[in-house]
Amino acid sequence: MPLVLIELDSTLFYQILTAHGAGMVGTAVLSGAVILWYFIGRHVELLLTVYWVFLGLFLLGVVLILGGIFIGGFAGAWTFLFPLPAISGGLWEAGAAASFLLGYLSIGIGFLLLYLEIGRKLIAKYGGISGALAWPLITGKGEQADAPPPSVIAAMATIIFNTIGIVVGAAVALSSIVHLYAPDFAVDALLAKNMIFFFGHVLVNASIYMAVIAVYEIIPEYTGRSWKTTRVFAIAWLAVLLFVRPFIRTTCCRTW
Repeated sequence: MPLVLIELDSTLFYQILTAHGAGMVGTAVLSGAVILWYFIGRHVELLLTVYWVFLGLFLLGVVLILGGIFIGGFAGAWTFLFPLPAISGGLWEAGAAASFLLGYLSIGIGFLLLYLEIGRKLIAKYGGISGALAWPLITGKGEQADAPPPSVIAAMATIIFNTIGIVVGAAVALSSIVHLYAPDFAVDALLAKNMIFFFGHVLVNASIYMAVIAVYEIIPEYTGRSWKTTRVFAIAWLAVLLFVRPFIRTTCCRTW
């Protein structure tokens, strides 16, 4: 079979590359969020209005991102490394980059609202963050029968570290927007890069952790055996949280 080469304008190529990166990550985190909401809804009563607001903000973000790329011509990749959004070489205007970044902010706000609703319900039902993470079981002060389900522990841990990641990402995205219209606004490029990479890596990992909740919920239904929360299980999720802390220090703060 002969090799077929498709000639593609380099400008369009980088626009597609940008949309591909944002689209793949967006699809993953949206899928994870749906899984998180559906299965945690089995354990606590969630306000459906919050989910619709989240979905509306997510879709608004998608429109802003795609508009910034294919209408405005933004092609700075989904990582929007500072100060690239403001240095386009004439390929896109500040409005296109702002649209792209505002799309990220819209999605981030939606996730924060979703996490706030789920987090507050878990905290209320299981006696605080420590209770939702089964820390009493780790310290020997709690009983296995009183520990939350595995899916609740995974959800609470994911909400904690991904909230941090989203706030970090929102801060650097907002700083980049300000820089678009006020070039004298100084942002350390290396610090901004580290914040973006922290945000991106945590977000992608969170999509996996949200999706694993389906495993904790579905497998017991097929096997007829409950997935019990053990001390080792609780320690494993505590380790996930502890691993995030040095990652924050090494990625976000190495330039301080």
